[in-house]
Parts: sequence; structure tokens; C-alpha cells
Amino acid sequence: MSLDRGEAIEKIMVHFGWDRMLKTMEALDWKWAGSGKTKIPSIYEIHKCALRLLDDAWDTAYRNEVDAYISTGGLRATAEWDKENKEMCALKLEFIVTQFSDYSDLYGN
Repeated sequence: MSLDRGEAIEKIMVHFGWDRMLKTMEALDWKWAGSGKTKIPSIYEIHKCALRLLDDAWDTAYRNEVDAYISTGGLRATAEWDKENKEMCALKLEFIVTQFSDYSDLYGN
């Protein structure tokens, strides 16, 4: 069953831990750049950014029929494409504070 874009985005926007994200940003003094200055974003600014990322990830995955992600400011939106059924199967939003990936297999290390 194909994922409905509007319902998926609405569910994320309702259930995501916005307050927790903002408290983390405040505790870490995590600022975003914008309008010629850096500051901790408001909930409104975070929502606006998240919507843009979710839309962009969805559009990229749908247009290219591949999984796609886009990220900025600690937020990452991921759209997962089901190649077999040729439809969107998942949309998610994450706030990533820290991460490590070992790419040694890719580079022969």
C-alpha cells in the first residue's frame, strides 16, 4: 500500500519530539545561521525547516525512484522508495546529535 504524502508529513509533524529537540539545542548552544546572524532557532523555524526537508526528500525519492535523504542543522529527512512496487514506503525525520560511520569497506582500509 502506497504511503500518502500528506498523512505521512502530518503524522511526523504531530508526533516528532520538537520540545526535546529545542531543549537539546539550548543545552548545547546549537545555533543555526540565518539572516546574517547565528541563533538557536524557534520552534516555528524548526518546523519550517523540517517541512522543507521532508518535501525535498519525498520529491527526490519519487522523481528518481530511489531512497533519498536530505539534512541540515541536525535534522535529517529520509524517504524510502519500494523499487519492487514502485511506490513510497516510508518517510521519517530525525534529529541527529552525533554519529559515526566506518567507511573502511568502501576505501579498502
